[in-house]
Amino acid sequence: MDLYRILEEGIFPSDEIAFVKGLLNPSEANLLAQESEILDYKENFPESFSSDFGASIIRLCIGFHNSHGGFICFGVNDKTRLPFCGKANVDIERLNKKIIEVCSRELRIKHLALPAVGVDILLCPKRPSNKSPVYLSKPIGKYSEKSCWRRVNQEVRLIEGRGAKLLLSARNHDERNQSGENEVSNPYPASRSTIESFIGRTDYLIKLHEWLLKKRDKVAYLYGRGGSGKTKIAYEFGDIIHAFPNDNPISSKSPATKVLFLSAKEKELRTADATIRDIAKTGFGTSDELFKRIVFESELANNHPMLFDYTSEKIEDLMFDAFDTESFLIIIDDIDTLTTKNQESGLSVLGEAVSSASFPSKILVTQRNRPIDALRNAIHVTGFNKKSDFRAFLLKCCEKFETDYPDSSEETRLLKISEGILMCP
Repeated sequence: MDLYRILEEGIFPSDEIAFVKGLLNPSEANLLAQESEILDYKENFPESFSSDFGASIIRLCIGFHNSHGGFICFGVNDKTRLPFCGKANVDIERLNKKIIEVCSRELRIKHLALPAVGVDILLCPKRPSNKSPVYLSKPIGKYSEKSCWRRVNQEVRLIEGRGAKLLLSARNHDERNQSGENEVSNPYPASRSTIESFIGRTDYLIKLHEWLLKKRDKVAYLYGRGGSGKTKIAYEFGDIIHAFPNDNPISSKSPATKVLFLSAKEKELRTADATIRDIAKTGFGTSDELFKRIVFESELANNHPMLFDYTSEKIEDLMFDAFDTESFLIIIDDIDTLTTKNQESGLSVLGEAVSSASFPSKILVTQRNRPIDALRNAIHVTGFNKKSDFRAFLLKCCEKFETDYPDSSEETRLLKISEGILMCP
């Protein structure tokens, strides 16, 4: 019996006997199968979900759902793996109600009572590709708001940094299928970040994923002060969709055939000597150049070898045709470079093109100022929202520049002058 298929479908099979044998594999001594990436044992069902134990069950449900799905078997000692044949008093309605209350969306946990075996089994379905990962929308027990987990072997782990890449993949149980062989055709640019590690910020990636799946809201914005991490978040999100387009369909319809990261950034900090330097080659410097880059990366480019000599009107027409031909995720970084020079950004034309297109496409823009005309689609990027993330980032900086970690007073000073985090534990 294919247990992974059951978790994808989200319903128990009609043949309960075969299912229990396949899942629990009881021996003659009633010893049950070991816990695994899709199986966990608990002796009792929680009396209250406000307790740490009750909150841990919700955490476990989220971890299973965000990974391969999983089964929680109540009425079993997780150390001896022996059913104690007591009544677990599972209240599935209360559990699902609590999940709706404290999670970003419902999970629809299923319950199967097996009095003959002396256990109760909960089925936590695997997250489908047209739904975003689930996280806590409210704190519960000892777990903080925005926490997001996945199941790894017999553990539930907090999603941090580049763990989000696996979170938004197909999550096939055959690890050989996690290599990203379904990448889109165009290459994705190398990162210009001095610190290569991606630390924290999982909640931003999930927000962007929720936006990607929406049928509406073709253009979204990441905004915030310089150095807050807008470019890094946008880059990592594009990198994930570039690697796993089939698992993250645009508007829940079509996978992106092109993922573009185009930057107008003209200057960057030279960390070696703390100076500002010009970037030798920017992605675009005008709206016309932006449109040409989009057409150049499209399937139409082969039929137009002289497109860089075309008029602005001709390029715009071709860009509209490109969006009628395939699906794009386009990340436009640092659009302020144009607007602060009182130049046309091209975003209104792009918005019109993707809104009228035959294929779904999305545009993600990073800028410093809050987009007054598009607040519904704007995500404010602040510093790290956990002190542990700030410290992890600081540690990576120390490793990069081969220096000692600062003492507590210097750490506090760096925290304050960088506005690096929201002041939370």
